[in-house]
Amino acid sequence: MAENSASQNLRLRIRRNASGIVSEFRDSWREKPWFRKACYALGGLLILLLLLWILVLRNLPSAEKLLTYQPPLPSMVRGIDGEIVYSYARERRVQLRFVDFPKPMVNAFLAAEDKTFWTHGGVDYTGLAGAVLDFVTKIGSDERAKGGSTITQQVAKNILLTNEYSIIRKFKEMVLAGRIEGVLSKFMGANYRISCVAEAENRESPNVRREQIRSSRKDPHVKAAINIFDADIIDIE
Repeated sequence: MAENSASQNLRLRIRRNASGIVSEFRDSWREKPWFRKACYALGGLLILLLLLWILVLRNLPSAEKLLTYQPPLPSMVRGIDGEIVYSYARERRVQLRFVDFPKPMVNAFLAAEDKTFWTHGGVDYTGLAGAVLDFVTKIGSDERAKGGSTITQQVAKNILLTNEYSIIRKFKEMVLAGRIEGVLSKFMGANYRISCVAEAENRESPNVRREQIRSSRKDPHVKAAINIFDADIIDIE
């Protein structure tokens, strides 16, 4: 009997307290405009967080996949003596470590792609603000706004995401970039990005290759290399 009485008293107290809270909420809603505004703001924030989870965070790939990532490499055919006689590949690619890349090339790449690579935490907010401003000024035109992505964001896009041109993908890049910085070292991140764009020598004739090089002088990577080596790109080996 004593246990039943204590249980009933507890339920009564809970109901009384709940009724008091509801009554106080109603009074504040009717009498305090700032309270209503705060409730609207809180409700809007919760809706935004829900949309963020649905559109960006849900089904987001794990950054830890990069720890086991292997770039597509050629399949080598060897003769009976063990020598390579032919290779099959969609991309003529050679896997290198970060230390294998020439330092001037790394400096040129970072100068063109991500000047704050060694100091940011995955997202360069200053560069992002400039990209947002550029995007706003080009709305309605056929021009494509500059990306403003860091090298870490580019790794997220090239390996974990797609090339979809949208604001949602940009938000996904930013979230993944922060996670990647906690998984990979800066050296590994730079290695992944440089490896994604590094290509083996073109198999076309020398004249064709030289013409391709001449036409590439407007590329930001080429401009950075020209400034560092103090020579025209056609003369840089």
